Amino acid sequence: MKKIWQRIVEVLSPGIRLKLTFFTLFFVSALLVLSFLLSYITQKKELSKSLDNEVKVPLNMVAHNVGELHRIADGLIQLELFNIRRKQSAERARQFKKTVMVKEATFGNRWRNLVKTFGGKVKYTYEAQRFDTYFSAYLTEKNLKEFETLLKSFVDFTLNTTVQPEQFSRWRSAAARVAEIELRIDAHKKPDDQKTEAEKKEEKRLQSLVSERRGRLIDLLRQPFEPLFISRLEQASFRPGAIRILSYGNEDYADYRSAPRLLDTAAFFRQADVARDRKNEEMLFPQESFRAYREAFFSGQQDVRASSEYVRRSMPHEARFSPIYVNRPVVERARKILAYQARGESDLVEKFTVVDRKYVVLLKEIADRKSERLKFLREKSIPPYKDADFMRAAAEYRAMSEKRDAEVLAATKYKELEKLHLDAISARTREQRAARTAAEKAIREIEEKLKSAGKKKGEAVPVEELETALELQKKQFDEADRALQELSLNEASIAGNAELEVIEAMVSLRNAALLARTRLSLVSEQNALDKIFKSGAARKNRDREFALLRQFIYDARSETDFKVLRGQPSPLAGGVLAVSRTEAEDYMHDLDTIAVTDAGGLARLLLRENVVGFNISIINKEEGLLRIRKATQTLLIFLSIIALLAIVAAWYFSGVAVRRIASLSATSEQVRDGNLKVEFNSHGYDELATLGQSLNGMVEGLREREEMRGELMAAEEIQKRLLPSEVPKNLKGRADIAGFYKAMAGVGGDYFDYVGLGNDLVAIAMGDVSNHGVGPALVMAITRSQLHAALREKEISLKQILLKLNEQLYEETPANIFVTFFLGLYNLKSGELQYVSAGHSKPLLLNAAGKAKYLEAGGMPLGMDDNDFFSTTIELQKVKLNPGDAFVQYTDGLSEAMNVAREQFGYERMQSELEKHAGQSAQAVLHALSQAVEKFTGTRLDQPGPSALNDDIALVCLKRQGDI
Repeated sequence: MKKIWQRIVEVLSPGIRLKLTFFTLFFVSALLVLSFLLSYITQKKELSKSLDNEVKVPLNMVAHNVGELHRIADGLIQLELFNIRRKQSAERARQFKKTVMVKEATFGNRWRNLVKTFGGKVKYTYEAQRFDTYFSAYLTEKNLKEFETLLKSFVDFTLNTTVQPEQFSRWRSAAARVAEIELRIDAHKKPDDQKTEAEKKEEKRLQSLVSERRGRLIDLLRQPFEPLFISRLEQASFRPGAIRILSYGNEDYADYRSAPRLLDTAAFFRQADVARDRKNEEMLFPQESFRAYREAFFSGQQDVRASSEYVRRSMPHEARFSPIYVNRPVVERARKILAYQARGESDLVEKFTVVDRKYVVLLKEIADRKSERLKFLREKSIPPYKDADFMRAAAEYRAMSEKRDAEVLAATKYKELEKLHLDAISARTREQRAARTAAEKAIREIEEKLKSAGKKKGEAVPVEELETALELQKKQFDEADRALQELSLNEASIAGNAELEVIEAMVSLRNAALLARTRLSLVSEQNALDKIFKSGAARKNRDREFALLRQFIYDARSETDFKVLRGQPSPLAGGVLAVSRTEAEDYMHDLDTIAVTDAGGLARLLLRENVVGFNISIINKEEGLLRIRKATQTLLIFLSIIALLAIVAAWYFSGVAVRRIASLSATSEQVRDGNLKVEFNSHGYDELATLGQSLNGMVEGLREREEMRGELMAAEEIQKRLLPSEVPKNLKGRADIAGFYKAMAGVGGDYFDYVGLGNDLVAIAMGDVSNHGVGPALVMAITRSQLHAALREKEISLKQILLKLNEQLYEETPANIFVTFFLGLYNLKSGELQYVSAGHSKPLLLNAAGKAKYLEAGGMPLGMDDNDFFSTTIELQKVKLNPGDAFVQYTDGLSEAMNVAREQFGYERMQSELEKHAGQSAQAVLHALSQAVEKFTGTRLDQPGPSALNDDIALVCLKRQGDI
């Protein structure tokens, strides 16, 4: 029944030809699908990369333009705030003015002066005059005019034209409406926990009103800027039909379709198709993905980047979001800190944080004292710089903040890191300078050779080789020169060093934020931080600006008069003082008393504070996806044709191969049945012919192997007869001896022996012939016969015996054959064992207490050199065996036996295994060692024939039982 079923299965199961065809079909189909997917994914990535490059330039332009609009709008609003505050301060300042009675500048008083000159008594008339004090001084009309002129100049420079007074007046009117509401919001500022619901509702209404009026102001500003924006976008090859960029503020709107936009490129290019698609693109705004992004972005996750895909009327679109920042030096520092902190690659931020948190507490206590004292001084109308307590607290605050900065630099090892970085730049500069000098010298030498080449007649000068070498040296010179120029520009640069950049960011963040609040900047600061990183002079100038700014606050000489020494640039250059000294001081206290790197710390607060909105880049991907679809369809057709041809070819050629395989299979069945005289079909030149030749060689090898197997079995049996089959008869219970032998190839070069000599002596021998197999086995047999002949002599000298063995082996064996040998002579009466070692492994002595130790060995193997040198290497050793002690000798096949992981059995494991079996018989000890090797290597040692060992193993154990 079983045979019938097997035949049915053979008939029904597909043959090789069908399998190969199915395999080809599957393989080609898989290749077709993978190629299709790979092509589609690659083209989509290329499309995305192309769109990234296409969007990047106009997106940067839009962000830059929006930033310019914001700077101008901020300047206009600040101008109106100054104007309103100046009027308000005039009212408030009256209580701080001093009244002084002075002579009236009248004709009567001048006459009285003349009368008094001649000694007459007169009575002058006086009038009361009021003078400004520290707290009553504020910006003057002149200050406002200077700021207005500066603002106009900035606008004119940006537009490359002159703004008409009427237009500037309209801008000021719109800015005044924004400033009015902002002052109302500032007047009602309270902590959130102290506000009533009505106050919160009113504050939200006012903030919404500010956003609305600010949007109207930016709409007014945008009108004259549109031609400039259009020109810039056209120069960047902007495609309005495929890309649309919208800019929004950071206000929260229920429906962004009705929200005012800061900028919209669709408004610049009013083609019919853009206007038609505008409503389609706005379908993005109600989507949940857009709402989720906006909420995540303005909830404090400023590092978020998002994109969203949507389809409108079968037109695929992609929307990408990016933030709009102001005060770039502050923003870039905060982002570097947060990015480095998120990576968590080192403990640099942790070291900074430990110091920073400590000084936040210390500075908070001093700041509170200063604020309380300033309230008292304002009530008494005493200028702060005239109050010793205030100035003492200010000096203490200054010293504490400077100590904080110094301790932070020390904790983060900024100076050491900077020195290492700059030293590396200097080293590269020296290398490039040396390379340039060497190239220059080589160029001169080659040019001299070329000049003299034409003068030497009759000599073959390799002109072409010289010209090639000259070009190579010139290229090396140019590369070294370019590298030197780059290094000279970055000689004091810390750009690119992440650790130095983040330390600078953490140390300077507060001062950068203080400067941004104190100075209303009217210049672009897009690359300001990069310049600081790349220039040592820029870093020194930065430190000077920060020091002057804090000096203005610490001195407390004036609320609005920011003075610097003549000839020194002012930190306010390119802008104007935006706050009073006291307001700057309050902000400085806020900055210094918030930890930079905490979860809700200063870095995140400043990043959120400097976000004015975000851009949405809407990309119509229809054209690109259509190109991808056409390309993939073409590829699909091409691959389908290839697949069909491959299947037909596989069916045909597999039939030819199957017939030849069937012939080989039939012949192999005869070999399986024991017929080793068959011959496989090896005609042709393909792989099947090669297979037939290999199988014929295999059959021939099998025949030879069968013959060799019989010979090896005979040799193994002969070698076993050369080993001792019984223990010496003179032991008589005084000692116990046993041996063990296993050859890796059936026969081997390891050898052990023990021979009884007279009544009280036993000779113990062990040898290990280099290499394995039949040859070393023959050498072992020769050595055994020579040893037995020497032992039969009357005078027994261990060293003399080894000298005889060495002399014969040195003369009769090849140079690559040598024998490590151990020969011992044990006295049964005294228990003393004398032995000599010719390069053999150290023997082991296991005492009756169960402690094993290695004995001395050494010497040179037999057959390596003549007796003149050999005799100097061997020494006679002696060891005393007490009752119960055991002596073990072995070949290196035991210690070097390897497991599957190529680990060796080792000497420590040998010693440990012996100690486990102390007190047992010699045979038990050797059996335990062989069992341990079997377990370690996974190789059976109790079976005849070759083994999987990496070397032959021989063991002898002699155990003293007592004296007779």
